[in-house]
Amino acid sequence: MAEVAMNKDFETLFQQLLAQPLGMKNSHFTPINTDGGHSPMLGGGLCTTLNDYIHFLDMIYHQGIYQGQQILSAATIKVMQADQVKGAIIPPDNYIAKALGQAHNGIYGLGEWRELVDQQTGEAYQISSPGWAGAYPWINKRDRVYGFFITHVVGSSAKEDGFSSFYGSPIISRTVSETISGH
Repeated sequence: MAEVAMNKDFETLFQQLLAQPLGMKNSHFTPINTDGGHSPMLGGGLCTTLNDYIHFLDMIYHQGIYQGQQILSAATIKVMQADQVKGAIIPPDNYIAKALGQAHNGIYGLGEWRELVDQQTGEAYQISSPGWAGAYPWINKRDRVYGFFITHVVGSSAKEDGFSSFYGSPIISRTVSETISGH
């Protein structure tokens, strides 16, 4: 839709609208070559560095502003972090339940998991976007901390002891939040 609306390919849009303004000099989307064309692999296809991705998290944390420049509107950030499923029935063994022991149905934002939610306001105060391969970017607005973990698990031995980097990463973020905030 973005390509049609802007009459530009996705990678060009990503570079012009996000990567360049955020100083993400080493970031691009992995292409999927279909009939000679360039279709980006949006789910899990971002090739980036830790420093580049921290710029992105910084912008999200600061309501769309990065180094004094409005990259995304605060309204866009609010929509991204809003409950996008509106009370849909979520299986009890979902990511939020397994990873954090939380029981709420508003787990999906746009491109973000709504991990921890204020029960009175319904607003997410911890968001993330974990990858199955061990990437875990997160923002905890309540404790005013954000970061990015990459865990690497080698071979099948990773599953023999039950460890999952996907489900284990939120434990690391909770430890960091508790350490920084003194909880």
